[in-house]
This record gives sequence, structure tokens and C-alpha cells, in this order.
Amino acid sequence: MRIKVKSKNISNKKIPTLILFCFLCLIAGFFFGWKNVPGFIKANAIAFSEPRMIDALIEENDLETIKIDVSFKNFQKIEAKKKEALKLQRLISSDEDFVKAEITHKEETSRCEIRLKGDLSDHWSGDKFSLRVEMKGDGLVNGMSKFSLQDPATRFDTEEWLFLETLRGEDCMAVRYDFVNLVINGKKMGIYAIEEHFSKELIEVNKRREGVIVKFDDYYIWRKHQPDFVENISWQSFYRASPPQIRNNKRVSSVPHLSKQGGNAVNLLRIMQEESLPASQIFDIDKLGKFLAVTLIWQANHGLQMDDINFFFNPVTSLLEPIGFDAEPGLNPHFCLITGGWMKDTWVHYCLKDPQIVSSYLKHLEIFSNPKYVEQLKGKLFDYEFHIRKLLLSELMWEDPTTIWKNARKIFEYDPWVNFQKRVQKIRNELEESRPLFAHFRVSENNSSEIKVTLRNCTTYPLEIVSIQHLNEKVILQDILTSDGLHVSPVSDNIYLPTSKEGILHIKDDLNFVLDTNKIFKDFNISSSNFTVETKFLGTEFTQRHSTFSVDSSFFSSSHIPLGLNNLELQNLPYNVDQENKIISIDSGMHKVSGNIFIPTGYTLIIHPKTFFEFSANSTFVCQGNIIARGKMNEPIHFTSDSKSSYWPGFLLCSTNKDESFFDHVYFSNISGVGTGPNKYGITRNGWTMTGGVSIHNSNSHFTNCYFENFQTEDALNIISSKFMLDNVRFWNVSSDAFDGDFVEGKISNCFFIDIDGDGADFSGSDVDIKDCRFQNISDKAISIGENSRANISKSSIENVSFGIVSKDQSVTKVENNNVIKNANTAAFSAFQKKPSFGPATIRVSDSKVISSTQDFLIQDHSFGWNNEEPIMTVPFNTSDLYNKLTPNNKNQ
Repeated sequence: MRIKVKSKNISNKKIPTLILFCFLCLIAGFFFGWKNVPGFIKANAIAFSEPRMIDALIEENDLETIKIDVSFKNFQKIEAKKKEALKLQRLISSDEDFVKAEITHKEETSRCEIRLKGDLSDHWSGDKFSLRVEMKGDGLVNGMSKFSLQDPATRFDTEEWLFLETLRGEDCMAVRYDFVNLVINGKKMGIYAIEEHFSKELIEVNKRREGVIVKFDDYYIWRKHQPDFVENISWQSFYRASPPQIRNNKRVSSVPHLSKQGGNAVNLLRIMQEESLPASQIFDIDKLGKFLAVTLIWQANHGLQMDDINFFFNPVTSLLEPIGFDAEPGLNPHFCLITGGWMKDTWVHYCLKDPQIVSSYLKHLEIFSNPKYVEQLKGKLFDYEFHIRKLLLSELMWEDPTTIWKNARKIFEYDPWVNFQKRVQKIRNELEESRPLFAHFRVSENNSSEIKVTLRNCTTYPLEIVSIQHLNEKVILQDILTSDGLHVSPVSDNIYLPTSKEGILHIKDDLNFVLDTNKIFKDFNISSSNFTVETKFLGTEFTQRHSTFSVDSSFFSSSHIPLGLNNLELQNLPYNVDQENKIISIDSGMHKVSGNIFIPTGYTLIIHPKTFFEFSANSTFVCQGNIIARGKMNEPIHFTSDSKSSYWPGFLLCSTNKDESFFDHVYFSNISGVGTGPNKYGITRNGWTMTGGVSIHNSNSHFTNCYFENFQTEDALNIISSKFMLDNVRFWNVSSDAFDGDFVEGKISNCFFIDIDGDGADFSGSDVDIKDCRFQNISDKAISIGENSRANISKSSIENVSFGIVSKDQSVTKVENNNVIKNANTAAFSAFQKKPSFGPATIRVSDSKVISSTQDFLIQDHSFGWNNEEPIMTVPFNTSDLYNKLTPNNKNQ
């Protein structure tokens, strides 16, 4: 029996449907492949699988928002520049690229100009392109007139912020850096980094006097990049071939004293390139040591390169300070500043030749690698950094695969603190090296009681020799070695060995000397002649090491290393020096000074009662140690001009140690100042500028029973970045401000200010108490509290002034307990904002009396004033109009 199977044919009507279905599947396949849908799903699945992603996705984005609106025509110009950069693989920009735009921040809209920013493609190859913004008019964003907006990834996400915040915490200069939400023409661009550019606001926010910023020209750097890549220029030539340049040169050249400072700053960089002076005479030693140490712990050496490093010329010290910028921390995870390959001939290499710079660098490395310091730093910065890190991570969700893989380091367990702690532990291990020294002790061929010694540094850090020990007897080398051929530590007077790496300090590696055992040791036994050498790295304090060596009878050597010079200059004055305790004592009497007096760092200067210094018209007094000048009521100490000169330039105390200075019954008079910029009658001294006739910088000082009379300087007494105390001090006949305190903390009591053509007492960024003081005949403000200061004023009397007490620019001033103001021509009490980079001010008055004054209170809109807990009505006024009413001599800041 045959079974028949009936064949089933496809209907002709279904064939077109099948063809259409296959065609659609093909099109869908092409589309999903074109859009990389599988890649999108895979990348986002991996990102979502990261354990921290869920926590990141629920993190609240509370960052400030910046909105930029730019016309279609101008935006097309930016797009065209972006296409050109992508084609060349490098952005070639100029001021012609700026276009007009509007920027909105905190509901305030200002005019600005923007352009594409960033030399290389990480700034403009993706959707998050970088912009340079320059505000127009008085517009500022968070106190900044020039800044960049860029993808945080271009500066290694949160690590740049961590590095810059660490610098600021150590009073080193750094640009401001934060994170914001950016919207361009209504389109949300995501989280951007906002990075301050170089302007006078940068200097002011770093609590420095207005000065000049300089850099190296970067022409040759970019000759080694596309599209100009050439082979006939060497990387190693850049340092000496790049001419110095002045930032914001147009403005600097228009201000005479800034122009002079700019010239000097440029010349300091040229001297650095020529190596004609040691780095310690060009740089602020402490600031540079901190800066380099912070750079190492964050591995931020990218910011040291020729095209990134900038320097501030401090007009008070006439020294350079580096500025933190574009550091890209973590880019080179295993890098040594002293021996790094590209550092063979750069400004860093030059600086680390100087023992004082190296000493400061290693001292701060020891401090910053201490576990307590690391823990404190993490406690201070962690919360905000982790918040930003989570926000940046959450931004990656639902992004395209290219963006996700580009930011893979953010996803796969990235934690900057883990890497940071590994680095500082590595540094700590290096500083605690157990065998830093190699030594030979050998009996002399001619005298068995003589031991010839050779010491050799085995590390890349200079090494101090604290002592040599035999049995229980210890020998301090500088006590027994009388030869001139020794290096002496600039901080401890120990003999030291420079680094053994060739080309760093350019000196002979070994230290050779002879120990006469009969004269040095009571019990020397050649059979038990082991020696222990106690060492530490130059400038460090807590990591001493003991290495034991036996005698080698076959080795000997007899060379020495040269010693430097002492810079003490006292112009033939009668004085005594106690070298052991580093004390200089000047004898009492009448002293004519025709040259300059200079006291180097590390010394204490003692001036006895009944001492008269009479300075010629060009003679100055500079002390880098601390001063104890204690006169008596009938035997005061005088600093004044000689009989041939009406005035002398002035006095600077700029201490580098922690000891305090004391002035009692000291009279300062007839001073015209240094630097013609702020001082109309000041001398010109190669760009050196002091606003004070008596200037105190970074030196805690006490003034009691002192007089400041007949000054023609911007400030009679200017104290900067110090703690102070003034008690029973009189200021009289001053052509501008009597006392100016910048970034200070202190007290003024029982002081008298009379016949002052500017302010009586003027403060910026300070915290002060004023009590039981008298102000009489003050042309401007009796007391001016400004630039985010805090002040308490009590039991003081003010008479015949323009303003009595003024609180301005985000300051908070309390006036209480029996203050009296009489005859204030403008106002007895006032609060206002003068500088755009600060905010409104506050003044609280209680239990005080106003007599015969034009008005009791003048409180600007948005500022705050209270009298006995009652709010004072505010009024609108323009601060510049208020100041224009004052005479030219009284337009103080």
C-alpha cells in the first residue's frame, strides 16, 4: 500500500510579504550595526554593573549652573574652528577667535566673549568641547573675570581639584578650580570644570599684593607638535631657548610700577636660564619647597612643564612664587623631580641645585607624607571630592560606547585617595631609607691613630651628617673639621653630602676627612673600631638613620668640598656675633648708615637702648631673622634720616623662622618708601616695592610704646600675613594710611592716630580687635575693615574724620561698649561693597555715641547695618562716586 504525501506549496500572495520581511530585517541589521546598538547595550550594562553606579545615580546634582547664550552666526564660527582643529589635530587660536556671548550665573546675566580652547584634541574632539571665557565690563563669575570651561576628564577629573586645594591649604598660589553644570543655547552640556585663568583676581584671591605674572614663551614646544612638527629642534633646548613673557602685558605696561616689576620678573627668569644666581635668591624658598612637595605627592609634574608653569613676582619680597595650573595629577605615576628624565635641563633642575631649595622641598615632603597629615587632608577634602566623583560617574550612564570607554578609569573602581596614599607611602619609604650612606673608615698608612674617612651619599636626596659615634662617644663633624672645603646645611649647620646623581649639584660626590682618634676619643681601640654614622636627609627632622661601618685598612682619600659665603652686611657698625646661638648684637650709640643693612635668615638681631640709626637718602634696613629692639622711656631706639637727608627709604622685616620680634620704645620717622608706584617720594630700587615705610612680612611682631612720625609712604606701618600686637603706639603726620594690615590677626590697644591724610587703620582679609584707641584729624576713614575681614571695636574715640568706621567687601564689624564719633563729614558708620569680587558687608553697632556728624549711618543696598539691634535703612549709591568725592590723596583701597 503506497501512502501518498500531499505537497504544500507557498501561496503566490505570501511571497511579497516574505521578501518585505527579509528586507526590513536587513535594514534593521544595518541600522543597529551603524548605530552600534550591541556596543551601546554592552557598554552601558558594564557601566551599570559597577557597584557604585546605583549610589551615583541617586546622588543629587546641587552644582551651580552656568548658561551661555551665543548667536547662531557666532556659534557657527566656533564650530568652524572646531572642524579646523580636528583636521589639524591641534588648535591654533588667537584673540580673533573670540565671539560675543551672554553668560548667566546666579540669575545675573553679563556680557562676555568666548572662544574654543585647548591645544590638543581632548578639549574639542567630543561633544564636551572646551571654552575660554573673558567677562566684559565689571562682570564676574564667582569672582573670576577670565576662566575656562572644559570636560573634567581633560584635567583627570577630581584629581586636579585635589592638587590645587592642597596647594591653597599650604598658602601656595593656585588657580581656582571647581565644577558646574553648563547649558549652551538651552542645551544641557553636563558637568564641566571651571578653571580660573590668569588675572589680577587670581592674585588677590591668593592673598598677595598686586604684582606681575610671568611665563615662558611656548613657541618651540608647539614646533614639536602637529601640524608644525619638525626634527631640528631638541626637547632639551626649550628651557634656555624660550624667552620670558609677561601675562596681561598690555595692562602691566600701562602702570609704571607694575611695568618695572614686570621687567624685573622677566630678568629673574633670564638669570635662572643663565644660572648666574642661586635659585634661593630668585624664589621664595618656603613657597617653592611646598609647591614642589605637593606636586610630588599628587604626581602633578605636568604642571611644571615649560608651557604650563607660571610665576608670580611678589612686589614685597621681590621673589618669584610658582602658580599651580594644568597639573594633570597622576599622569606619570612613578616620577622623581630630582632625577626625572625631562628635568635634566629645566627650571626645576636649576632650582634643585640649590641646597636651600632642596632642603625646603625635602622638609615639606617629610611633613606631607606623614600619616597624620594625609588623614587630615583627606578629612578636609574627601566629602566634596567623592560627591563630584559620583556625579561624574552618574553622567556616563546611557552614554555612547566611545564616551564610556574613554572614561573607563572613572568606572572600574577609580579612587584617587587609594593612589594618593600609595604614593605618599612610597615617599615615606624613601625618606626612611635604612642605608642612605656608604662609608669607608681606614687607618692611615703613616699614623695608626688617624682614621681616614670617606662618606658617600647613595641616594638622590642630599644627606646631612648629624654625628659619628665610636662606642659611647659622639663626634659632631663641624666641631672637629676646620677645613674650608665642606658643605654646611643651610638649616641646621650640619655638614651635608649633596646628591650623588651626576648633573644635579655639579660637585664631587665623596666627603673625605681625617679623624685624629687621640684628640677626639678618650678610649679608642683599633680592635673594636666600628663607627656609627647618624644621618638624615637635608632639611628633614624626624627620620634619622644610624649606619654602622668597620675600618678598612686599605682605603684612603683626602679631598674637601668648598663652602659658601655669608651675606651679613652691617656697614661697619659696632656689633658682636654669637655664632653658636646665631645672635647679632648692635652696640648703643649714634650710628651713621650710608649703605644698606642686611641681616640674613636664621639670626636674631638685638638692638640695645639709646641706639640711634641715621640713614642716608638711599639706605635701607632689611632683616630676614627676628628682631628684639627694647628701648626705654628715657633711652629710646631711633630709626630716622641723617642730618643731610630729609627722608630715608624704609625698613623691612621678612622673617623665615617662627620666633617673634619685639619693638619697645622705638621711634620710626622721616621715611619716604621704596618703590615709586605706591610711594610718591620713594626711591627706585630695581622693582622692589614696599607700600609701608615699615613693612612686616610673614613675621609675628609686638609693638609697644612706639612712635611712627612724618611718613610719606602709602602706609606708615604695613603688616602682611602675620600675627601682631600694637599697644600704646602713636601715628602722627602721615601722608596716606597710618596702619595697613593685610591677611593679619592681632590686637590694637591704647593707640593714638593724629593728622593722617588717609585711613587711620585699614585691614584686608584680617581678624582684629581694636580697643581704647583715639583717632583725630583723619582725612578718610578712621577705621576701614575690608575684603572679608572680621573686627571688634570698643571704647574708642574718633574725631574730625570723613568716615568714622567702615565695613566693606564681605566684612563683618562689631562696634560696642562706649565708642564716640564726633564730626564725621560723610558718615559715622558705613557698610558697602566696593570690589566686585567680594560681597556686601555688615556692621553691628551698640552702646556708641555720634556727635555733630553729617549722618550717623550710610548703609548701601544689600549690605547690613544695626544700631542697638535695630536694623538701619539701606540706600542705593555707587561706591565709585563716593570715592571720587575724596581728594586724590585719600582714595585708599
